[in-house]
Parts: sequence; structure tokens; C-alpha cells
Amino acid sequence: MQRPTRPAVSVRSLVLAALLAAPVAGVSASAMAQTGVDGIIREGEGARRNQLNAMERKPFDFAMLGSLKDWKNGEALSAGAASGKPVVIMFWTDYLRAGKRAMALAQRLATQNAANGLIVIGVHGANEWDSAAKPAAPAGATLLLAHDVDGKLRQALSSDNDPDFYVIDRSGQLRFADVETQAVEAAVAVVVKESRDDAAGVNTRLAADVAKRDAEIRRTEALRSAVDMTQLPELPFTPPTADEYKSAKWPDPPKDPNAQNQDSNAPPELPSSLKLPDAPWMPEAPKFDGRVRLIYVFHPDARVTFDYGQWSRFNLLQRQLIRDVRVVGLVSPVMAPTPDGTQSKRLEVDPAKLTPKLEEWRQRVSLEHYIAMDPAGGILEMLLKNYPDTAQGIPVPWVGIVSSDGLLRWWGWMGNERYQGSLDRIIAADPGVKARRAAEEAFIREKNGQ
Repeated sequence: MQRPTRPAVSVRSLVLAALLAAPVAGVSASAMAQTGVDGIIREGEGARRNQLNAMERKPFDFAMLGSLKDWKNGEALSAGAASGKPVVIMFWTDYLRAGKRAMALAQRLATQNAANGLIVIGVHGANEWDSAAKPAAPAGATLLLAHDVDGKLRQALSSDNDPDFYVIDRSGQLRFADVETQAVEAAVAVVVKESRDDAAGVNTRLAADVAKRDAEIRRTEALRSAVDMTQLPELPFTPPTADEYKSAKWPDPPKDPNAQNQDSNAPPELPSSLKLPDAPWMPEAPKFDGRVRLIYVFHPDARVTFDYGQWSRFNLLQRQLIRDVRVVGLVSPVMAPTPDGTQSKRLEVDPAKLTPKLEEWRQRVSLEHYIAMDPAGGILEMLLKNYPDTAQGIPVPWVGIVSSDGLLRWWGWMGNERYQGSLDRIIAADPGVKARRAAEEAFIREKNGQ
């Protein structure tokens, strides 16, 4: 995996910077571009994601497959041969580790859905096609392979990275464009279960679902209008059970980008318990019941991680997520360069020494989020557990996302394409957030005499 080309500091010198987060009512704007009303997670954002969204649920032009060469395991797929069958198009590059895992997934999809008529097409990039592994189709299944010699199909479908997955339904519509790898099986499950007529009527059904959802949102917002959502009292609610947390649809945790021989079929790593310090806190210890924690790491003596201009953005993030998230700045023993820049040293976290400095900082900004200290650095080590200790450093900013049951669900660079989607999905999936919100909605209805 290529490292992101962003400002980096020496290992363990981290900061959360330049954060723009989502509104708390439902899913964020960026996540709405990634997660449709069907619940399937897509990749991409901004203009490219808008372009991909515009392709979805429209007839797929099978003539575009004519630009592919060197077909293996069968003839070039035509519209007639694909009629009434679901199709998966996978862009992959064999010499990339992620590409090999994607091919293993493609083989599994073809095998598991052979009886449903699924057609899987692996489209290899222009380079190193001759040396690429070209597995035979599993018995009874359809797995076609082809060479995108000049990249025309990749360009036409706005595929920007490998692997990318596109799913076509039985009515010939491009149903899902550039699906997250972890969501491909869910997307395939949708299209293989549908009849051709059901697939053809998806736009009508989704329009009705959106109208119903919008009506419910308007009704809820009308109830909320008389209540200041930032001033809701702490309300009692029944905590979710361990089984509810276990069965929630959490995003996969990040993997070590430099780990060798990763098994694509291995279960994801179990989340670790992350307990924030009991004291000291600034301005006070937050209420965490039924809320997600978003943690960033800094030290006031590591100038690369401490810029007065950044903290207004942290405040903005907390304002935007005030209902469901508590933003915590964690003073940690990061590594920082010596004044002459010749070496790095671990900065000490001594509450007695740092508290006055942080209090002085609080006089400069109106602090709207929370600050805690991690003198031993145990939390910092957890946030770095899958990142190698190399001289190249770690890209900044860096973050940990902790669910309401105190388990670390995601961690890493906030510029990572999976950060925003992971945060949105954790908030949406968290049973504690749901239980607390249900209690708040009941309070709001009672307040409005409903």
C-alpha cells in the first residue's frame, strides 16, 4: 500500500488537524454520497462520487465490454448472454496484494452464487497482464477474465483504484457503482435475490422509500423545533446488552499496511478496550453514556502537533457532533525533535507541569471539547498498534474512534478514505447511541405534548 503524501512527523508525533465533520441528524453529507438508502457502502466522495451516483440504476451499456481483450474462461460477455443475470465487474491488478485478495473474493462470489446465475468479470489493468495469475472458473460457476489494454472501460466507469467493484442487476441496470470491498457480498446478495421485474422496479420502490423517510424526518424535526438539542438533560436509558454490541454492523478495523501474507478470509481483529483517564480533565470530565468518543493526540511542547489555529476546528467538530460524540484531545508522550533537529525524544506528560500551560491556552480559545492526559502513553500505543515504527514517520492527523461500550473500533490517519465512512457507520451502528437517542426522542415528544 502506498503511503499517503501528507505532512509527517517522527513516529508518535501526531495531531488531529483541519477537521470538518458531519451534522448529527442522521448520516453526514459525505457519508450520504457513500451510503445509499439501500445501506450499501460505496467508495469515493465529492465530484467523482456524484458522477458514479448518476450512473447507478440506469441501463448498463454492455457494448463497453467490447474494448476488453484476451478473454479467458469464456467468450466476451454480450448483452444477450447477460440478459436476466446479475453481473459483477471487478477491476484488479494481480501484482498488488489487495488485487490477489480481490480475486479470492471474486472466486468465492462466483462459487457461492453459481446457482443464481451470477457472472463475475475480472478486468485487469494494462500493465503486467501476461504475468498475472488467471485462475480457471470454479466448477459450475462463471468467472470471466479480460485485459483492459487501453484503460477505456476503467475510464468509462470512473474506476480510480484497485480493486473496484461494480454490480449490475438482472434488469441490466448498473445497480451499485464502485462498492466498498467489504460491502460487495451484501450488494451481490441484493441482486441475486431479486427477480428481473423486481430489479426493473427498483427506482419506483426507492422513490417511495425516500418519500416515506423524508416525511418522517420532517415530522421529527417539527417535534425537535421546540427543544434545544444541545441542552437536552442526561436522561436514563436501558444500556444495550453485550450481544447487541456484538451483533451491531461495525466497520472493519484497519489493518497493518505493511503486514505480509494477510489472509483475506481471516476474521477481522477483535476490538480492544480503551479506557480514558479518570483525571485530570479540562474543562471537566464529559458524560460518555450512549456516546462515541473521537480521540486525537497532541502535546503542547511538540509544535508540529500544537497550533493555536487548529483548535477552533476541533470546537467546530464537537459542535457538529454534539449529540452523539465527545471529542477528546489527549495529551500524550509523543516523540518530538530536539531544538537542533538532530534527534527525537519522548516528551514527558506531567500534569503538574502541563496544566498551567494548558490553562493559559484555554484563555486564548473558547474550549468546546475536552482535554485529558495520558502520562504513561498506553492509549497512544493502542492507537499506533498497527503502524510500523519507521523513520518515515506517521502521517498527520491521527485519530481513534471508540464506541459507547469503550471498545476501540477504528484508528489511523484522518485523511484515510475510510475515516469518514467508519466514523459515520460507528455512530449509526452503536446500540448505546440508539438507546440514548430513543430516550431523548421520548423526552422530546413528551415535551411537545405528543
